[in-house]
Amino acid sequence: MLNQLSIDLLELVSRRSDIDLDEAALVLETNKKRLISEVDKINPVLLNQFDFEITIQKNKFSLPKDFKERWLMSRLDLSREDIFLVEDRTSVIIIYSFLNNDFISNYHLQDLLGLSKNSVLTEVRKVKEACIANNVSYEYNRSKGYHFIGEEFAIVSLVEDHLNQLLLTSIGEWVLEIILTNSDFSSEFLQYQSAFEMIIQDEEISIVPSRKKALIWLFYIISIRKRHQLVSWQTNFPESPLDSMVVVANQVASLFFKEYTAAELLFVSSRILGSLDGMHFTEIGGVSLESLTRTIIRDVSNLIGVTFPEGEEIYQSLLQHVGPAYIRIKYDIPLNFPFSDEITMQYGALFSQVKRALRSVFKKEGLVISDEEISLFTVHFGGYLNNHSIQYKPTRALVVCPNGISSSLILTSTLEKLFPKFEFKKVHQISEIKNLATDEFDLIFSTTVLEIEKPLYVVKPILDYVESQLLIREVSKDFESASNHLTYKLEDLISTIEKHAEIKDLEQLKMDLIGLLDNQKTTLKGGPTLSSLLKEEFIRFSHDELTWQEAIALASQPLIETGNIEESYIQAMIDSALKSGPYMVLAPGVAVPHARPETGVNKLGISLLSCTKAVDFSMDDEADDDNQVCLIFVLAAEDNTNHLTALQQLSMILEDDENIDLLKSCQSPVEIMNEINKIIEKGDN
Repeated sequence: MLNQLSIDLLELVSRRSDIDLDEAALVLETNKKRLISEVDKINPVLLNQFDFEITIQKNKFSLPKDFKERWLMSRLDLSREDIFLVEDRTSVIIIYSFLNNDFISNYHLQDLLGLSKNSVLTEVRKVKEACIANNVSYEYNRSKGYHFIGEEFAIVSLVEDHLNQLLLTSIGEWVLEIILTNSDFSSEFLQYQSAFEMIIQDEEISIVPSRKKALIWLFYIISIRKRHQLVSWQTNFPESPLDSMVVVANQVASLFFKEYTAAELLFVSSRILGSLDGMHFTEIGGVSLESLTRTIIRDVSNLIGVTFPEGEEIYQSLLQHVGPAYIRIKYDIPLNFPFSDEITMQYGALFSQVKRALRSVFKKEGLVISDEEISLFTVHFGGYLNNHSIQYKPTRALVVCPNGISSSLILTSTLEKLFPKFEFKKVHQISEIKNLATDEFDLIFSTTVLEIEKPLYVVKPILDYVESQLLIREVSKDFESASNHLTYKLEDLISTIEKHAEIKDLEQLKMDLIGLLDNQKTTLKGGPTLSSLLKEEFIRFSHDELTWQEAIALASQPLIETGNIEESYIQAMIDSALKSGPYMVLAPGVAVPHARPETGVNKLGISLLSCTKAVDFSMDDEADDDNQVCLIFVLAAEDNTNHLTALQQLSMILEDDENIDLLKSCQSPVEIMNEINKIIEKGDN
């Protein structure tokens, strides 16, 4: 039987036919011994159903020439007996129980999951725990068997979350088909899918393909429950999102539900709006999305110390994302973004600052934003900050990422660094490719398999070091311009080391080299710490009454004296404040003025002016006690990323009013630095 690792290995070797065992083990985060064992498990299934197998020769996978095509054609034919449900048993039981109106016993779940009676009881306990968060219980009695108890909308929300989680796996749809088969339902899914596609096409609506599939499955399994159990629900939405989607929502609700309540219609409307790929409306419930987008950019800009020029791509791309994101946040629609943890790790300091800004923005709207949503916003800012000026590149590449604008941004940014001689064009919808002449591009990078005559390279939206190196090697076989002299092959480094030294632990050496090479990548984790930048000689005190312009100039003097900035940078900060208002006041009594690097920054630096007499930073705004500033940190950033760790630590300090009061009370640079170090050390622990 196949498990998740088996499936992932088959998917990997179908994409990377030349990958060796060591590289595959690194990509799949396992070891060679485990992979060899998996091949032994996979081959009986492949031979029995598809009449081919995988062999291993000289540390390489040996595959039939047409393996990729045969696997892509045959993987959907895998039967239930070939898929071992391990990671997603809780989701399977929840969806199965949602669909079934008949008596469900322990035996039924044994048959579904292929487990013993006691193992099923263990899984049922996990289901009970999962239900608690949604105010639902999962009970058993002799008349009904296993069943849900709770408000129908709460049960639907539970199922929606677990359906999305299941569809994130490589075997998600296969498992759903198994559930439908075990529930004695003949699957009409393809018919519903086709009809839904027609509605979306006729109304000229663009939905993120991965979310589209999840939507269709969600509406479909709800329709089955309604047909067989005659249930409906009522719920109070905070506001109706229906106005922007009334025609489409009625058509979709009629397709799946035939008859439906007003609450069910609003549910359909909110789910469609939350899945849109791009900007289809300008306001929701009186909230201007353009204004919200500018507020987000302004607040993130303040926290990361980067000024985004007006009219830049960041505004346009973020505007496309804000509408659907706002709907999901407002109506508690689960996102289940599979790369959230990777974004958090790769974009460390940036993620932290974007999180601070977004939580503040949405708190004012009475909303709570999840880390998954924050990671998508981080992708937009990270993609922008990673972009560099690109010279003319004769090799033209399409980037097809139907997972949405956010994933497309991070993938394109990564590919631009891996292949600096290529010219990239983003495509969000697969259907868009049909409108392009084949002479408009030379190759395609895609997160999904396509039927296309041009060279196709299937990639993940987020690539780690090993995957990046494998991709460069594969593309270089077809395009000479893909080669990058800064890229080193792991096996070449090992071979060179072997000529001059005895290798005692080959596996550990490989891991250490990967860590070394991975650290050479340009990431947004952050740069120097606050303590290494804000030195004692960069801290000054003032006992005079100052205007905010004078305070900025005085606070900047240490950086002028050391050559970190030019005089022009002071004027740039003042001009920026006159244009944008007191954006620099990041916490009550604390200002962090900054401007763009090209306005006079020579070297990264931070200085501090502590004023015994508060400086009024209200400018033309109404008087506000928060704008009476005593601490002025001048930030001089020479690029978009190298200051992020220091700024993250400063933001952490400024989150606590007691920290601010403590710094205000300090009487010397030494005292200030001692307190800053104590606070940072406490925060790290």
